[in-house]
Amino acid sequence: MKKPERVCYPAVFTYEEGQEIAVAFPDLDCATSGIDDSDALLSARELLGCVIVGLEEDGKQLPTPTK
Repeated sequence: MKKPERVCYPAVFTYEEGQEIAVAFPDLDCATSGIDDSDALLSARELLGCVIVGLEEDGKQLPTPTK
């Protein structure tokens, strides 16, 4: 059985007093945010999934992840 390809994209979490936690995926040129760590992580996971599925559906190649 062939194993599915796995990629890891870095996420940058930015914390600023009085603001939502910003989460950016520089390799994918997209970002989201959340009201706390848990919400920011959930939003980031959802965004990452949507972006990857969208690229695959459009027949585009996934960008090479930053090491």
